[in-house]
Amino acid sequence: MKSLLPLLIAMFVAAPACHAAEFKGVRLSDDGATLEVLPANGQSFDAPKLGTQDSFEQPRMSTDQRHVGWLALYPDKGASYSQPIELVIMGRGQRLHRFSGDLGMVFGWCFTPDSQAVVFRYSFSHGKTPVGFEMRRIGDGRLLRHFRLEPVGNDEDEDEVVFAKAPRWTRCAQAEHGSDGRP
Repeated sequence: MKSLLPLLIAMFVAAPACHAAEFKGVRLSDDGATLEVLPANGQSFDAPKLGTQDSFEQPRMSTDQRHVGWLALYPDKGASYSQPIELVIMGRGQRLHRFSGDLGMVFGWCFTPDSQAVVFRYSFSHGKTPVGFEMRRIGDGRLLRHFRLEPVGNDEDEDEVVFAKAPRWTRCAQAEHGSDGRP
């Protein structure tokens, strides 16, 4: 029993370190061209731009402070303005996880309350288009939930129809969140 005591003490002391915060937040520049990542300990740095990405939108931090994320916007994707093509999540060791829908652009997103997954909304920006939602686990990208709503009629308000018909788990991705890096 005496030999187990040091092992148990070591486990309890080490356990909190396994769940330590990685980030203090994220800060978006006024023009959206740069996103500053604020690690829990260490020097702040600019989030990486991927490929032809030119800007960022909707940055936020997970409740457990172990992940930060943002929408990556790309120019020249069929419009005269940059479009949010994918959701990027950064975790431990600055590892990036990239998510996108099977059509269109990503327009809203959130971390799940347990910070283990993300929920995001995607569709095309113009015309009659389906609206899709996915919940994906951050660690391996596994699809946990999926919902697709067929295009709404011309006389219907899309946001109202989505709110009425989409499952409750999609609600956090339906509304636009602030860009201050807090959930």
